[in-house]
Amino acid sequence: MRACRFTSSVVGLAVFVCGPALGAQTLPASHSASAPVRIALLDFAFYGTHANSIEPGDSAMGDSATGALRRNFALYPEIILADSAAAMAAESSAGARDTSDGHPCNAIVACGRVVGRALGVRYVVMGTISKTSNLIWVFSGQLVDVTAHDLVLDDEYELKGNSRDMVAQGSRVFARRVAKKLGVAPATATTQ
Repeated sequence: MRACRFTSSVVGLAVFVCGPALGAQTLPASHSASAPVRIALLDFAFYGTHANSIEPGDSAMGDSATGALRRNFALYPEIILADSAAAMAAESSAGARDTSDGHPCNAIVACGRVVGRALGVRYVVMGTISKTSNLIWVFSGQLVDVTAHDLVLDDEYELKGNSRDMVAQGSRVFARRVAKKLGVAPATATTQ
């Protein structure tokens, strides 16, 4: 059973943290904050099945979230993203197809683990963007520990407003939470 709690509100963005447990999860002792952390970022999926209407450009919101997450993770020099072409190839492997049972791999946590193992990364970031109406979207993001088989983060954000702005904002918040959970800090600006 998933439990959710409201954590904060940013203009147009309600942040609900959902997961099997609301208590703080800790990283394994083998994680060092100074060592780079390799992550596979699977393309975010778009779901519009329950939307009252699908508008032109809606189906691109999954790609928009993936791009925004790439840009946000680039702000953290200790986060190294696996090659996206290699991730796509791993998603279409026989092992991933068997695990996903005909569903998109980027929406099945067990399939994400298979991809992570194939890429030799410790963590996988995956998720979905769901449209419920023209003004309400849901950003769901997961951080999966491939080696420990743990769901480290399972966040869900209700986004209200312009889809492009809200998806970018949800991606920014989720990237920050992933970085915090991994114990990495953004690059600091240097002055000359």
